[in-house]
Amino acid sequence: MRLRYKMLTATLALAALAGGSGVAPTASAQGNTAIAFVDSGQRLGQGASFGPSFGDLDGDNDLDLFITNYQTACKVWMNDGTGIFTNTGQNFGTTSGHGSDLGDLDGDGDLDVFLVFNEVPSWVLLNDGTGHFTDTGQRLGSVGDNGCAVSLADLDGDDDLDAALYNYQNPNRVWINDGTGHFAAGQALGDSASGPIALGDLDSDGDVDIFMMVNFASGSVWLNDGSGTFTDTDQRLGYTDSYGFPALGDLDGDGDLDAFVTNFVHGSCVWLNDGAGNFSAGECYPEICIQHVALGDLEDDGDLDAFTAHMTNTNTVWLNDGSADFTPIDSLFGSGVVSIKAGDVDSDGDLDVFVGRAYGYGPASIYFNTTPSAGIGRGEILPSTPQIWLNGPNPFDRAVEFSYRVPGPGTFSIRLFDALGREVRTVAREACNAGQYSNRLDGTDLASGAYLLRLEVSGSSGRQSAATLKIMCVR
Repeated sequence: MRLRYKMLTATLALAALAGGSGVAPTASAQGNTAIAFVDSGQRLGQGASFGPSFGDLDGDNDLDLFITNYQTACKVWMNDGTGIFTNTGQNFGTTSGHGSDLGDLDGDGDLDVFLVFNEVPSWVLLNDGTGHFTDTGQRLGSVGDNGCAVSLADLDGDDDLDAALYNYQNPNRVWINDGTGHFAAGQALGDSASGPIALGDLDSDGDVDIFMMVNFASGSVWLNDGSGTFTDTDQRLGYTDSYGFPALGDLDGDGDLDAFVTNFVHGSCVWLNDGAGNFSAGECYPEICIQHVALGDLEDDGDLDAFTAHMTNTNTVWLNDGSADFTPIDSLFGSGVVSIKAGDVDSDGDLDVFVGRAYGYGPASIYFNTTPSAGIGRGEILPSTPQIWLNGPNPFDRAVEFSYRVPGPGTFSIRLFDALGREVRTVAREACNAGQYSNRLDGTDLASGAYLLRLEVSGSSGRQSAATLKIMCVR
């Protein structure tokens, strides 16, 4: 079981610095002048960009941008490697774009798009490897679903990316991929008052579970049986009289996934996992948060900090002391923002942000991280579980290239197994830091048939985790 590759897709929702064209002065967080961002001066369209996604869409090893717009068509913007984006002219849909996620949906090694609309069914767009997308014609769900967001992961253990959708009016739903990018309706989750979703292995059994808001407000935990069938554990975490947004990450350094949950009325709360998917209340913070939350290591101190958004108020960066106790710092931006995506767009190793504003508040923009002494790994949002994916070709006759992500410091190994589960060889074994790596398997001595590449990671906390990749040798 594994989470297939998707590049830096966790959503932030901070507010934007209003203003005209040109590069704005560096903005520093009040109380911590070392944390600073600067407006790049780019204007990436208007239209309430609720669901932006970063990913390498054209195979040139930088982060491009798929922008999901509400009042205008969804668009593709290409990065020149320095954080400067160009509109490709591709347009998808006309109104009500509300969410997207990137992943290899058809198994050809590039990033495709699962696109969610608020007023019409969802679309699937396939990439030709150069960043040019084709609509598959699939229309998933109904007009009345009011889709708001989507998260991709291998939910049923068959090594392709499935989808979990947050629907505002109808129950949240799982959509199962057949491996070619065609989806069939899976399990409905919750009732008509379901809320936002976060995915991760909550009970440490190697499959992907769901942390989901119910009745728009309380957190709930749905555990996966490994085949994509989820059971509500009946936990109800937090308040019931307002809506919230969850983000998952190891907040207290004990090796399991905790939750940072915002609430429209009551502020934010931390929920700590015991490793088996049972959550208990941690610290709560009364500052009202009416949009999303995302996690990333802003200080480069090895723990996850939080970013929360306020549509009409100032935004907040929450610095973690390593034990899930957070200190708020006034944000760097103003008001009117509905989304932010985080990623290293200018290739300098720190966390930059895309800022999407509400309609009428100005265009979307890119802010560069200018925090002094920021370096490789600062602010990088990494997956909470190992990931391994193909760079091609597959099937192969002589060699196959692949990449993998390691979620934290420790040691890892990559071993090759045949279809009967017998170990053929060790491809790699070494100590590592968190990050993304690439490798090549020489298969000139392999017989035709199916094989598994297994990535096994032993973190510095002692936690073991793994991911597998199915490959095929054909002579």
